[in-house]
Amino acid sequence: MVAIDVGGNSVDLAIMRHGKAEQIRTNWLIGCDGAHSVVRAAAGVAFDGGAYEESFVLADVQMEWPLSREEVSLFFSPAGLVVVAPLPDERYRIVATIDTAPEHPDIVFLQRILDSRGPQSAGSTIQEIAWSSRFHLQHRVTATPRVGQVLLCGDAAHVHSPAGGQGMSLASRMLYHSFHLCSKLSGAAPPRRWMHGRPAAMRSR
Repeated sequence: MVAIDVGGNSVDLAIMRHGKAEQIRTNWLIGCDGAHSVVRAAAGVAFDGGAYEESFVLADVQMEWPLSREEVSLFFSPAGLVVVAPLPDERYRIVATIDTAPEHPDIVFLQRILDSRGPQSAGSTIQEIAWSSRFHLQHRVTATPRVGQVLLCGDAAHVHSPAGGQGMSLASRMLYHSFHLCSKLSGAAPPRRWMHGRPAAMRSR
């Protein structure tokens, strides 16, 4: 997609397909194309917010873990946050906040995190790393989720930390409102307000 022109009841798209320019007119355009949304940018919608200062480490490991494999364990310690989630094949996923994380955390680094932040009554021992990485998170939300017949969904509309299930909560609301759009397309009823109040609700959290 190269450009869009939002009309009263339609959207005109300029796209490149196999090196050739094409024009498409559609009643609705839904941008579900992620945090770097081309649809959002073409519609001229601001994506306000910023990045969290901390970095995160993420690793799938095999280890001896003293707690239940039937639930996710989350620890808030003075040293920082760490989450341990059971995976199939006797593996665990470790997620932790770190001021400055190495590109590929090794066993020594990850073990130090568990020793300082994990369960103190019984120890854990990492035996093998399947893979590890670091990443950064942003918290952003669109100025509006709708411009005319253009709708923005998912990461194209909002990004944030997975902690607290905020993204899942908003996704559930979007799923609910998507039924209104389906009703509109089938001629049953119009989606009068797409995610009305969502940006304000996002900023209040």
